[in-house]
Amino acid sequence: MRRLASEILKDLERRVAHLESSSQEELRKSIEVVIEKTPSNVRIDRVEFPRTQEEFLEIEANNVPVVFYNCPLGTNMTNRLDLFKSGFNPMVESRLADRKKKDIGELLEINLQDLLRSNFERGSRYVGKHRLNTRALKKLLGVNLYGKGQILEGMGINSANMWCGPKGCVTPLHLDTINNLAWNVYGQKTWFLVSPKDMYHKAYLETFKEPYEEDYKGDWTRNDGGRSPTFSKMTENPLKSFNQFPMSRDIKFHKVVFRENEMLYLPAYWGHYVNTDSDSLMINHWYDEVPIILSSTRVRGNL
Repeated sequence: MRRLASEILKDLERRVAHLESSSQEELRKSIEVVIEKTPSNVRIDRVEFPRTQEEFLEIEANNVPVVFYNCPLGTNMTNRLDLFKSGFNPMVESRLADRKKKDIGELLEINLQDLLRSNFERGSRYVGKHRLNTRALKKLLGVNLYGKGQILEGMGINSANMWCGPKGCVTPLHLDTINNLAWNVYGQKTWFLVSPKDMYHKAYLETFKEPYEEDYKGDWTRNDGGRSPTFSKMTENPLKSFNQFPMSRDIKFHKVVFRENEMLYLPAYWGHYVNTDSDSLMINHWYDEVPIILSSTRVRGNL
């Protein structure tokens, strides 16, 4: 698995080949630090939502996931009926809800209100990664975390997305190379988190693929300018794949039950396998592309 980690490092270096050689070396070393030095056996804390960006940066710099409670939800969005009543009705691409494999399956284009009326096609579909603009964020959350005075102001890309579906939705084990703030507006999800080191050395990762490569799976990067996740080969439940993938027995899975109006800070490279426990609405906020975050002193100086 160390060889695979080296291959992925080379892939990431290739993606920023336009940088000066000194910056490339800094990036390579920073990525190695994140992969090798972030501990596997950590505590996932629950803390009150940070009220200033400075407070958030202090938490973020530890490179360990954290759950925030008492998030500043400015709407009465507590269930699917509230979402329906809001009148929010974009055209969305719905995907298979229980994805045993990383492929997203056949996409069904439908407006959100009709999908809600159909009970998500009788529980078989969900909305994943529907891009939200500032107006939509205000309508659903009452706040824009990328806005002036908010915790993500000025921090890299602005990419907020809606994930909405019924009980039983599954997201296979994978990692993303970008930081994430996932806001569970209503409902409950259970996340199983895996440290970068365990992901790269024990989780049987697929080779990193860019969306323009022929054997790239899925269409996860439409709105992100080419960023793609790296999936584990354990496409079934990774907690029950030990016989087929023996090294996974040594993975430390951190179970996080993610409740209504809670937010998960998930650093880049942390693996996650997600079960949806009830009807839910989640808005995730991606920010800071890898070269930005990994060459920054707020990470490099704290690992």
